[in-house]
Amino acid sequence: MEFLQTNWLVLLIAFMSFLKVIINLTPTDNDNKIFGWIDSVFNAIIPNYKKGGGQHK
Repeated sequence: MEFLQTNWLVLLIAFMSFLKVIINLTPTDNDNKIFGWIDSVFNAIIPNYKKGGGQHK
């Protein structure tokens, strides 16, 4: 449990990367839109997830 608490962000990004690969392999665009929305939410919550970092406002 301590491992999950200390590495939750790394595990979340790894899981999102895995989902992105699976979603890109599917032929529909609907799931791409859903992932794009989820990705935007994470970019708003975790600004350093963006390339070049970021700041909370």
